[in-house]
Amino acid sequence: VNDVPVLAAIGNQTTNEDEDTTIVLSASDVDIATNDQSLLYSATSSNESLVTVSVSSGDSTGSGSITLDVQSNQNGDADITVTVIDNGTGTLTDIETFTLTVTAVNDVPVLAAIGNQTTNEDEDTTIVLSASDVDIATNDQSLLYSATSSNESLVTVSVSSGDSTGSGSITLDVQSNQNGDADITVTVIDNGTGTLTDIETFTLTVTAVDDAPTVSNALSDIV
Repeated sequence: VNDVPVLAAIGNQTTNEDEDTTIVLSASDVDIATNDQSLLYSATSSNESLVTVSVSSGDSTGSGSITLDVQSNQNGDADITVTVIDNGTGTLTDIETFTLTVTAVNDVPVLAAIGNQTTNEDEDTTIVLSASDVDIATNDQSLLYSATSSNESLVTVSVSSGDSTGSGSITLDVQSNQNGDADITVTVIDNGTGTLTDIETFTLTVTAVDDAPTVSNALSDIV
């Protein structure tokens, strides 16, 4: 009589976003020794957009493994069903379904390159800012900008974070009749765990412009 194989308990599992994991499987069947039977594993995932699965049945005597391939930048839960099946009459099985929880991990935002900038004396300028973060779509995060000037007697700065999805701008307010260089540091910050940032410092060069002369004390007409 074919005896039912017995799958050793697996239990619920947890891993981090972008972190695959492999679990050892074990099953027993008295027919392996007495009737030279073999055991094979199979597995399915209820959410293949989160995790796909593959199994190894080892030497088919009950030792095996399941590899949980977590898909890029995904998190959440999936039900994983593992089946062990023998090759006896009726091909009997044992099954366990466990939950894999993939814990969200905060990804670093990426600030698009800005590069050095040039403007003329007394000429303000606004630069479009752009940044990306996979967590905006997957975890409903937002991005905010900030900026500083190394020389506020030359130029002051203000930023807009737009709709907080990565589009923004920085306005460079050049002070009256000033010229020279200032280092402008732009930071984009997310609101996830750890509030991660990306930073760029660029140089703003304000080019001198020749101002027209003015008369401070006009002379009266001499008759």
